Amino acid sequence: MTTAPSPQTTRLPVWKRLAYSAIFVAILLCIPELTLRWTHVDQLLFPTLFKDQYDENSDGMWRLLTSDPVLYWRGRPFARLSGTDEFLNERGFRGNNFHDEKPPRMQRIVCMGDSSTFGMVHHGGINFTYSPTYSTELQRILNKDKKRQAIEVINAGVIGYSTLQGLRLLKHDVRYWHPDLITIRYGVNDHLRIDPNYVAAPEPRNAIARWLQDELLDTRIFQLLIRLRAAVMRVAASSATKTPAANPAAQPAPVQVRVPLSEYEDNLRRFVLEARATGAKVLLMTAPVAPASQEITSNKAKLWVMGYQRYEDLVARHRQYDDVARRVAADMHVPLLDSSRQLQERGLEKYFTKFDFAHPTGNGHTTIAQDLAALIQSENLLAQ
Repeated sequence: MTTAPSPQTTRLPVWKRLAYSAIFVAILLCIPELTLRWTHVDQLLFPTLFKDQYDENSDGMWRLLTSDPVLYWRGRPFARLSGTDEFLNERGFRGNNFHDEKPPRMQRIVCMGDSSTFGMVHHGGINFTYSPTYSTELQRILNKDKKRQAIEVINAGVIGYSTLQGLRLLKHDVRYWHPDLITIRYGVNDHLRIDPNYVAAPEPRNAIARWLQDELLDTRIFQLLIRLRAAVMRVAASSATKTPAANPAAQPAPVQVRVPLSEYEDNLRRFVLEARATGAKVLLMTAPVAPASQEITSNKAKLWVMGYQRYEDLVARHRQYDDVARRVAADMHVPLLDSSRQLQERGLEKYFTKFDFAHPTGNGHTTIAQDLAALIQSENLLAQ
């Protein structure tokens, strides 16, 4: 009696096995992502277990900020500017609420930058006000001779931002606002000392790695991992040996800056490319700093915190970053508002107080707005 041959197992082609494996992995990754988006457990977890390092009840500018897994921090929606009746809008920026889609026949300018763009206006001593800003003055000038507002200027300045955070803000927020023109004014925070709350994560230079990073940053599961990492680092830093009191002689400066010079140049070039990809025109700006004064140069503790022993060292480093902005503008054929040189030629003391090195006075903001409007009109950066 003969037995029937056992059937042979049919192996799937390699491409099918790879496809099925990819589908399985995708489903495996989608489950926690969908769970977080449905339950919002990540957003409920952190205020309960981990205190936000930016407290809405604290004093000064910190109450205007809130933690963000992609941008490290951002403006706190509806936060009130101290001493005023002004609140940040629902997105955490200065100005009125706005929709991603522009009104018909409206042209939109987005001013990107740090606290100087945001509008911390110095008036002497330790006092800041929040107006005027060069963005509000720019909108007033450009619409001055029109019967109705035809040009909208959005202030996308955020306190403390470097080009790294600005670039991420452009790619994850500003690009969806349909800007016609984007002005870019960073540089000061890029060359300040890095601190424990600023986790360096530069943009990859490889195009595929950049794309992967951008896609991951938009997922809630990756944002949760970033939050967990930041929380662990803060706990570790608080349990470690405390940083000694500011002593300019204890450590050479600068130590490690937030954005090294070569990375700063890469970020500016990426800014231009990403902005153009939205269909917007681009305008770069340099950021002037105050002339030396006894009040600034003698404040050794503040200089040490920023990573410098002498104010002259800070200014020399800042000029290197200004030179990079000039080179990028020339190489990429981008208009440049060189406020550092223009205000210096007119006398920097007219536009800064003797107490603060980075934040112009109201006169400084008005002058920058006038120069910016003149450049926009001479370069025909907005449709007629």
